[in-house]
Amino acid sequence: MPGQCRRLIARSLNVLNRFANLTEQEIYKAFAKAADGEPVILSFSSRDFRHIGPEVEYARYLLETVCGDVFGPQPFFAIKTRSNRYIHDNLDCSTDQRSWRYVFDVESIWPEDVCAIGVGTVCSIFYRS
Repeated sequence: MPGQCRRLIARSLNVLNRFANLTEQEIYKAFAKAADGEPVILSFSSRDFRHIGPEVEYARYLLETVCGDVFGPQPFFAIKTRSNRYIHDNLDCSTDQRSWRYVFDVESIWPEDVCAIGVGTVCSIFYRS
């Protein structure tokens, strides 16, 4: 609808939940649209009290199933602070070259100052030059 609304509407899919799940089909659809030049947000979330680690690993498994190797030299990493500052920083690569770490401390940012984090990567199978 044309107008003066300056907003984006997106959805964040669930992982290992009962409904609105992130699936291989949803991932393929997002990357195919992006390859065609459409702006796309592919997002997943967890709303429960449980540890999100297994859900992140499952989402990574789905991404690798659809795209193959999903990490380039390094993922994009951003932090939003509670004071509404946005910070971009580098991640530490582990020895297996397939996982990344970030230390929240006096040299970077205290964990209690973090409002949100964002991680992004590319998938070479859908890249077009």
